[in-house]
Amino acid sequence: MVNSLYLQLANRGEDVPIQLVPGTKGVETLTVRVENRRQVFVEAEIDQACYQELFRLIKPKVSRQDLILEFIPTAKGRGGNAAVLELVNCLRQSGPYKVQGLIDRDNNDAAPPAGVTRLPERYAVENIVYDPLAVGLLLLREGIASTSEIDLSDQTTYRNNEPEQMPLVVAYVSQRLNFSDDTSCQMLYSGGISIACHPEYFKCKDTKLLTESSRPFRRLTDGGDKATRSWLQR
Repeated sequence: MVNSLYLQLANRGEDVPIQLVPGTKGVETLTVRVENRRQVFVEAEIDQACYQELFRLIKPKVSRQDLILEFIPTAKGRGGNAAVLELVNCLRQSGPYKVQGLIDRDNNDAAPPAGVTRLPERYAVENIVYDPLAVGLLLLREGIASTSEIDLSDQTTYRNNEPEQMPLVVAYVSQRLNFSDDTSCQMLYSGGISIACHPEYFKCKDTKLLTESSRPFRRLTDGGDKATRSWLQR
């Protein structure tokens, strides 16, 4: 999903200088370079940090190695999609600028305006970052959970794991989060691995997901946005 999202944002073109309208939110000056490069406006600083790091991680597997995406927050702290929509619309009306915006899905399936992409499938970027398989494997690495707790073989480690054991990791995290046994959704991972999971991982509001995760996994999530940045760096 993340791979296809980044390819969707890709584009080619010439370097284009942009004169922003005075008072444009979040960004005062900007030079847009769209030759193998795309500037993508996002809602907040934490979104920028997440998307930029996720892009760095998957770039070796992206078919277009010439692609460079630069994510730009339109607000400090916790922002919203209104500033993204306004800025992208302003720039596109000012000339043939192929800038893009990327906003949270927020359980909204309505088509966004031209130039704006709504995050597919997940409520917000935190729903990607706090993926249950990633959470479970990091719990193993940090020694917060043991293989016996998750019902894994003793040889299983953070890096040495078998695909058939990964559903056990997801189930363990779901149980610790007090999610029900509903596994009506499927998560598709690199390598073609598909794992049944609870729909809350897709539609749960990001702040609720952080709150729920902070209870059993406090060492991983204390600190809100700061913790999310630390999580990505791990």
